[in-house]
Amino acid sequence: MKDNHTEIVLVVGMALLLRTSLALGADGQGSSPGGNSPPVSQEKGRDAAARHTGCQSQGEADKVTSQRPCIVDLKPGDVRLFEPSEATTGKLARWLELQAASIGTQYTFAKNGLGVTTANQQQYQVAVRGRFNLDAKGRFSINTGLYTGANFSAGSNNTGAGIGRAQSNLYLKHLYLSALPLDGVELQYGGLNIWHDESTDITGCAYDGYITGERVSVKRPRELFFDDISVAYGYVGDLKTPNVTSRLHRLTQSNFHRFLLRKNIGERAWTSVDYTFQSGIQTWREAIRIRVTELHAIDAFHAEFYQIPGAHSGYGFAAYGEKTVIPKLVVGGGYADIDRSMLNSDRYGRGERLFLTTKVPINQAFSILIFATQATTHTATNAPQQRFDIGLYYNLLYHLRKTGLF
Repeated sequence: MKDNHTEIVLVVGMALLLRTSLALGADGQGSSPGGNSPPVSQEKGRDAAARHTGCQSQGEADKVTSQRPCIVDLKPGDVRLFEPSEATTGKLARWLELQAASIGTQYTFAKNGLGVTTANQQQYQVAVRGRFNLDAKGRFSINTGLYTGANFSAGSNNTGAGIGRAQSNLYLKHLYLSALPLDGVELQYGGLNIWHDESTDITGCAYDGYITGERVSVKRPRELFFDDISVAYGYVGDLKTPNVTSRLHRLTQSNFHRFLLRKNIGERAWTSVDYTFQSGIQTWREAIRIRVTELHAIDAFHAEFYQIPGAHSGYGFAAYGEKTVIPKLVVGGGYADIDRSMLNSDRYGRGERLFLTTKVPINQAFSILIFATQATTHTATNAPQQRFDIGLYYNLLYHLRKTGLF
């Protein structure tokens, strides 16, 4: 009965949040029924972006845009971590699209519920993403992702300064074929990244995660109402085998499938729901994001939930708010309650916790990220009780584009 009451409360909460977003949607008027309103950059560039404060939907991590994601959306190598820069078409663009190239260093400290310091080290991060176009229109391509991080939830290597040995390996975590047979329809096959809807890696899979299998995505909102409908089948596992070449034999196996629906409500709110089946465990996830600049205290509010039915039922959620204090200082914070160990980010362990985020986009080439979390209830387990990260990141892609090649 408790689980039924919980699900009812979550559904009602989502409905109220959605109702609030519609009521506040004055600036979303004029958008098409399919959600195909013109992007901010078409209105008046950065002036329009300034009017639309508050982090937008997660969008495309490789796409340069004046729209800003929430800090909790940022993935390794995400070009949106830095100040917006002009997109260019280089001499190699016909064959090679370099989507992201960044390096960074971060200090990490973490202590678990047993009082053991599990991290006190300097790390470094390398993230390179790109695709090789097999035809002039880019409808057929080979996509790759080269990263640091020796397991499913790791995106960085140890430098050897502090706890842990130095690591030097780079891993080809993603390698897959992509085909766009129709406008708005994409087929992918191979070693894939894990897509996220409005849910983040707090309640979903870690951003550094991977899947071996196939995925179909349909983005035709005028005909199908939803902005994105995607289905993925494949194998999730080999958690300490990040190299995709060592996992391709899993293409003949399947322990994972996922169905995802996403809907934009003008430029005011973004919602999603997905169903995942992994190794016999079913999980429902729902999320919503709303621009709430009228509140003044925050620019955007984000909430995400999950429910696991069955014999080992459970649920969890996270709520997050973010505010641009000044153009070069963005702060956010929230509360998460995760009821079990999952394949989510290692920053958000099992239990109840407060967390804070800060982004300082210095310029188009450099940015600083700060993260801190503190469990609100003490449990004598290996789950992280405290964690603090501070990192400096360099957008190598920004300078590579200046060569005129990319």
